[in-house]
Amino acid sequence: MTRYEIVVEGEVGPLTAAAIEGFEARADEGRTHLVGDVVDQAAFHGLLNRCQDLRLEIVEIHRLGEHEHGGAPGTST
Repeated sequence: MTRYEIVVEGEVGPLTAAAIEGFEARADEGRTHLVGDVVDQAAFHGLLNRCQDLRLEIVEIHRLGEHEHGGAPGTST
């Protein structure tokens, strides 16, 4: 599994966040950080398609290392 952080424009509501299974959502300064694990490339592409279906504007994608948990710069998670 690979851990990813996807940053989308705007604050995602709880129903939209729940539609992205296995990912935690955290709002920060007008953006939402979605952090979670992806099994393989097919699941990653499915995740991107889900974001598109939900009309989320992706502004950043980060592949996180083994011990990283995502979050805004200057914060610890």
